[in-house]
Amino acid sequence: MNRKALWLALSLSLPLGAAVATVSSYAMADAPAAQARAAAVAPTVVEGRFQRYLVSPRGETTGLLLDGGTVVRVHPDSMTKGAPELKAGDAVRVEGRVMKTPTGQIIVHALVKRGADVIADGTAMKEHVKGDHKKGDHAKGEHDRAKLAPLTATGKIVAIVTGHKGKVAGVVLDDGTTASAGHKSDLGALGLKVGDQVTLTGKGGVYPRGKGMMIEQIKMPSGDSRTLASAAPHHRGHAKI
Repeated sequence: MNRKALWLALSLSLPLGAAVATVSSYAMADAPAAQARAAAVAPTVVEGRFQRYLVSPRGETTGLLLDGGTVVRVHPDSMTKGAPELKAGDAVRVEGRVMKTPTGQIIVHALVKRGADVIADGTAMKEHVKGDHKKGDHAKGEHDRAKLAPLTATGKIVAIVTGHKGKVAGVVLDDGTTASAGHKSDLGALGLKVGDQVTLTGKGGVYPRGKGMMIEQIKMPSGDSRTLASAAPHHRGHAKI
């Protein structure tokens, strides 16, 4: 090969080699980022013992309480029809997105299993977005609801539930009561803690899976009574706990 041909061959091969090296460098640099993204969306697996169901003031199942105070939030529609009823002490496996809050651990978008049985599957459920219901989406009378009954519950707090925005959404008592607070309430400012003995007054009902109520007034451990802000009405299934 003459000098001119050799120079031409080298000049053509150098940019190609540099391009290959550049692509390889970008691929290697992007690998950790891709792994981090995959880890961020990968569900966390939590194994624990079921304690009780959490129910809304109208009796819908809105969560599961596990040992240690972990709350698994579920949409009522994510509960598997025909699934066996959980009993206190049952071992469950939960896959979902874990959020740490000042009052404990919450798991959302969860797949809940007891052995081979799927108890709830919220992995495909979307968060409710204001305005996503359009006029005419629901049949007439679909939101008609029976009136809640006056209700009182006394017991020790076994869990304090925080909503997805970090605000205290309610408490769970040792008698099986799930007590929700209004969206504008100051429940989180009362300084309640697990183990406190309280008496709650409000409206709700008693259902097969427990007592559910909306808190109107709380008798504190000190004996003082506090009245909470009233709750704004919301659609079925959109209860915070």
